[in-house]
Amino acid sequence: MTQRELSEKSGVALMSISGFESGRTSVSLTTLIQLLRTMNKLELIENSFLQPEPISPRLLFKIENKKRIRVRK
Repeated sequence: MTQRELSEKSGVALMSISGFESGRTSVSLTTLIQLLRTMNKLELIENSFLQPEPISPRLLFKIENKKRIRVRK
C-alpha cells in the first residue's frame, strides 16, 4: 500500500504519514492505531501490550522443576 493510499483510507494526512515513516515526526497512539487498523495490522499493538495470564506460584515451581519449601513457625 502506498502512502497516498494509506492516507486516503485512514484519513491521516499524507505529510504526517511521510513524516512518521522517515522518523522526522512522532505519531500519537490514536493515529498509530488508526493506521494499523487501516492496514489490518492491529494485532501488532495487541501482541505488544497485552500481558500473558499470570501463572500461579505452584505451577511456576512445577514448570521449573523446583521443590516447594514449606515455612514452619
